[in-house]
Amino acid sequence: MSAIEKVVTCIKRNKKFLITTHTNLEGDALGSELAFYLILKKMGKHAVIVNDDDMPYGYDFLPLLKKIKKFNFGLCKIKFDCFVILDCCSLSR
Repeated sequence: MSAIEKVVTCIKRNKKFLITTHTNLEGDALGSELAFYLILKKMGKHAVIVNDDDMPYGYDFLPLLKKIKKFNFGLCKIKFDCFVILDCCSLSR
């Protein structure tokens, strides 16, 4: 099974997703998160976007920004089936 097939299977099998991205986020990271969130919602999935960084300046025009949550330990109590990290080029990010 290819990597793409594994991702598609994972998305189809799971219901609750936590979406995040790298540190020092910028426009392409935000766009990736929001696009993936919308795809999951259209599929009838539950999705939450969580970032550790504050929203960078200049991106307040993006739709659905209110769906992005700032990390807090209360979120750790929520059970997710799948954890998705987008726009990362290395594990250190």
